Amino acid sequence: KAWAYDLLKLDPDIDISDGQLQCTEPDCPPIETVITVLSQPAQQYKIHKALDDIERDDLIRLFHTE
Repeated sequence: KAWAYDLLKLDPDIDISDGQLQCTEPDCPPIETVITVLSQPAQQYKIHKALDDIERDDLIRLFHTE
């Protein structure tokens, strides 16, 4: 979450939710992490990695920052 706050330059009063989803449908990655910025309107980002496997560079690419 700290990387998301930093990269998106978010106000600390804005909440971020993160979680993992498992998918069993064909052509779906086995685990997907969803990051939701609870601003108005809410913004949702998905990455096809487990939460513990995500690195800062993954979020840079995901958010298209820096």
